[in-house]
Amino acid sequence: MDERIECGAKVNNPPRLSYVSSGEGLELGSHAFLRPLPPCCAQIASPYWARIIGAVSNTGGREVLVKVIATLFDEEGRTLGTHFDFMALDGGEKSEFDIKITSFYDHAYAYGLEVTESGDI
Repeated sequence: MDERIECGAKVNNPPRLSYVSSGEGLELGSHAFLRPLPPCCAQIASPYWARIIGAVSNTGGREVLVKVIATLFDEEGRTLGTHFDFMALDGGEKSEFDIKITSFYDHAYAYGLEVTESGDI
């Protein structure tokens, strides 16, 4: 068996996008679910199982603290885990997020993204 084909199959099958939700005055731009090359293909193992990167815009007129939440689900829709990133955005500003998923989810089937204004610091 060609090991390169097996490794490529693991990387090219991300969970499917289940939903996207954005709070008032916040817009999720483009995003990508990325899986690093497995150790059999890469020189070293990555410190995370996957990451989700993308952009968020604040279309409102005031500064807000934004929380981008990624939730992973199994095939039956049960929550496997939740991961997030924070950013502060001035009114009219756009910025990028980077959610590193450090837990291993062998049976991840889908994921959802939620962009909300956060009261957390």
